[in-house]
Amino acid sequence: MIHAIMPTKHLTREEVQKELYECYRAYFGSLNKIFGKIFSSNPITRQTYQYLARKAILTNLRSLF
Repeated sequence: MIHAIMPTKHLTREEVQKELYECYRAYFGSLNKIFGKIFSSNPITRQTYQYLARKAILTNLRSLF
């Protein structure tokens, strides 16, 4: 969902990809914010970010094999 596959009239595919990553970083925040949410006092926030972190780690590990 976050991979640019086509260029636009004014941007190359690589430029579109860079802009997509910048949007995601701006929306989801920095690593410090993410780690803060993993250890949040709000149980719903904490559980959600811990789940997402586990999924990301497992996905990256599976791609190695």
